[in-house]
Amino acid sequence: MYAKRTRLAAWVGVLLCLPWTLAAGETKRLTLEEAVSLALAQSPRMRSAQAEIDAADAVRKQARAHFGPILQFETRALWFSEPPSLGGGGMTPEQLAALQALAGSDPFDNAMIQFFQDLPSMFESKDYDVTVTARIVQPLSQLYAVYVGYRAGDLGVEVASVARQRRRDELAYQVTEGCLRLLQAQAGVQALEEATRTVEAHVAQARSFVEVGLIGKQDLLQAEVRLAEIRGQLLKVRHGVSLAGAALAMMLGLPAGTAVEVVAPGFGFGPEEKLGVEMAQAMALTRRPELQEIALRLEQAEYGRKLAISGFIPQLSALAMYQYNEGSLMAPPPWTLGLALSWDVWEWGATYYKVEEADAHLAMAQAGREEAERGILLDVERAWMGTREAKELIGVTGSALAHAEEQLRIEQDRYAQHVNTSTDVLDAQTRLTRARVESESARYDYLIAVAALEKAIGSLGTEDSHDHP
Repeated sequence: MYAKRTRLAAWVGVLLCLPWTLAAGETKRLTLEEAVSLALAQSPRMRSAQAEIDAADAVRKQARAHFGPILQFETRALWFSEPPSLGGGGMTPEQLAALQALAGSDPFDNAMIQFFQDLPSMFESKDYDVTVTARIVQPLSQLYAVYVGYRAGDLGVEVASVARQRRRDELAYQVTEGCLRLLQAQAGVQALEEATRTVEAHVAQARSFVEVGLIGKQDLLQAEVRLAEIRGQLLKVRHGVSLAGAALAMMLGLPAGTAVEVVAPGFGFGPEEKLGVEMAQAMALTRRPELQEIALRLEQAEYGRKLAISGFIPQLSALAMYQYNEGSLMAPPPWTLGLALSWDVWEWGATYYKVEEADAHLAMAQAGREEAERGILLDVERAWMGTREAKELIGVTGSALAHAEEQLRIEQDRYAQHVNTSTDVLDAQTRLTRARVESESARYDYLIAVAALEKAIGSLGTEDSHDHP
């Protein structure tokens, strides 16, 4: 009874885990172009590059906002313990009586005495002061610096866009190489599987020869040992294929446990057949996003120098101000128009050293462009030579494969006629397996070399070829 319950619980557990197992074991079948497009669409690296473009565009818009006038509002409210006044409340009664006695009946003198007596109370303010100010400031001489900053921000957007293209090229090449390496490893598995079937047939043949006494048991044991070795190699290679597929799935942004099946691309010779190394290098100098990025940064450095020089220009601004006041009798007029001029005449050479810093950055950008051009020329030459070498290896390994197949056929015929040993057959099979692996590897190495050449030229991962949002 306990055993039945245990089996029932096990079956329930299997059924509950079945949906998850099927989901984790889902297979995604993709062509090479689809894999690249999927990676470009889902890569966090590309989302980060787009965020950099958005940030650069925000900086450009900030600079553009400084072209127009600045509108400022200011409010001030004050409360006093007692109303401010011009005096202490007039003359004392004794002082007033003395002055009136001197004035006598003169009406003018008596009027003046009364005026000065009432003067403090006439200019007495309230016990609060509220001021509201609206101010418009339009920079004038600073507009040149604003324009320079805006152009630098505009170039910043272009730099971020070109940097995004550079990342696209790098990711497209990494995905292309990952797909081709996976296919290359799978070709190795197929070669080992075929070798395993061949050795298994040989072991069966050797066993039948032992049973009828045509060969000794030692010959059979050698064949069985070689079969075990091939099976062990096959397990290791299959494990490597699984890891390569998992790494590719992660690169494509697929869920964990998703198996990736890449459709083998058609084989054809690449652009080195039509392009010489000089033409490829010339194309790279016009296409590589690295050079475009450096050129933009060089232009940015030139605008940075102009911005530093603008620090010598006096700052002239036009302003208009409206002010509303309540509570004070000494408030200024409500409307004010004018100009404001500011000029840092002496600042211990701070602006001069800013210009020196900008000159240094400009020189660094120019030197970086020269170094990048040399590196790209070398990169293209290396990639171009790599395609030539890989193409030659295809012919060499293909010839070696044909010879190995013929040698195995001869050794198998000789073994059937009992004129050689299992060692001869198994050695021939080992050479054939190696030749098959090398032949398939040479084909995929060539395709990888072609992808590297396209990346070196600057035509891999372009928006027209791979990204179709």
